[in-house]
Amino acid sequence: MIRDSYGVENFIQTDAVINPGNSGGAMVDLSGAVVGINSAIATQGTGTYIGYGFAIPINLAKNVAKEIIAFGKVNRGYIGVNIGEVNDALAKSVGLDKPRGIIIQNIVEGGAASETDLKSGDIILSIDGREVNQPNELQSYVASKSAGTTINLKIFRDGKEIDRKITLKARDEDSTTKPVMKKDEEGSKKDSKSSTISFESIGMTVKNLSDKDKESFNVNSGILISKVESFSKAEDQRLGSGLIIVEADKKKVSDVSAFEKIVDSKKGKAVLLKVQDKDGNSRFVGLEIPE
Repeated sequence: MIRDSYGVENFIQTDAVINPGNSGGAMVDLSGAVVGINSAIATQGTGTYIGYGFAIPINLAKNVAKEIIAFGKVNRGYIGVNIGEVNDALAKSVGLDKPRGIIIQNIVEGGAASETDLKSGDIILSIDGREVNQPNELQSYVASKSAGTTINLKIFRDGKEIDRKITLKARDEDSTTKPVMKKDEEGSKKDSKSSTISFESIGMTVKNLSDKDKESFNVNSGILISKVESFSKAEDQRLGSGLIIVEADKKKVSDVSAFEKIVDSKKGKAVLLKVQDKDGNSRFVGLEIPE
């Protein structure tokens, strides 16, 4: 099954029986008002009523119905961003007082955000005055708006809060999620050529990219994570071998020596990393650096 990264994950959890045949039925409150549409059940093995049921909130269902009646399809608006949660380490790395907001991992090419000055690394604090601290909170709110609607975002960038307006666009099924391009530590060990460094305090080993690596990852610079220790700070942030670190502290990383200097400057703090996999997917990670 292919997971839709734009899917709306906003359900009412219920212990009501939802078996094949009665999904799609109404969930009502004590006064008889419909509050949701029963849609699915999560169950271990049996596929029957023993498990957790989920219902689509009625406000979302009503919006979908209106769109279908008016346009013959759901004309849902999209910002055109890939987003992620802000944890404690990431918040510390960008200068937030506490974990809040959601980070823009990538800007979708051709999406609404690509026509503004929004960029990867920005943190969305609120939308139309509503605080958002989980990706599904933003997705659910935007899903209730039609394409062409203008929304207001409060953004945290470089230690400042700024306001931006963005007009939602309809989702282009052929749009890509490529980023839009807008123009010695204590305890570390080096090999004789300084092409590999192990950071014992964070449990990660990195090495310079070979020409083959650059071609494989389609990058001009960066360093390769060759090893991550179990139960380490690096593993806690879902870093693993085979990822490329392309930026650290919002600076391009040319080699392991440049990365080591940045890590040295962040002792007792946290550093913001931008990592990329072989498929070209990138994300931001906050990594705490011990004293």
